[in-house]
Amino acid sequence: ARAAVVGRRSSADSVTAVCTVSSTSSATTTMVYGAPSKEVLAESVWQRCYVHFLRNALDHIPRKADDDCLQELRWLYDRRNVDEARTDLAAWIGRWQAKYPKLTDWVEENIEQTWTFYRLPLAHHKHMKSTNMLERLNEKIS
Repeated sequence: ARAAVVGRRSSADSVTAVCTVSSTSSATTTMVYGAPSKEVLAESVWQRCYVHFLRNALDHIPRKADDDCLQELRWLYDRRNVDEARTDLAAWIGRWQAKYPKLTDWVEENIEQTWTFYRLPLAHHKHMKSTNMLERLNEKIS
């Protein structure tokens, strides 16, 4: 299986990168980082970077929040598949809902955007769940 960035478009509003992942055991999946462009890539799926998602989560909790809460949220991205992640998400929400209702509501509403990488073979999860590959490419191009 292999992954490659096959296109890049930049504008004042957003940066979009297209990454195509091919595997001998499954069909090719096209993932879009940044604002999804359904007009151009009708069959693409959008992957929100989990690192940026976790940073955004800080906006929904007090500054002196329990570090365990965010650490447990981060651990959801180490699951083998989306079903395991959803099961653990339900447990996480149950544990933290009373203490951080704003955060848990926000996470429940937005976390699916960060789980697109679970559609790919397990070997690609580490590299495709964040925008590190895109950021490295931009660094080399600049």
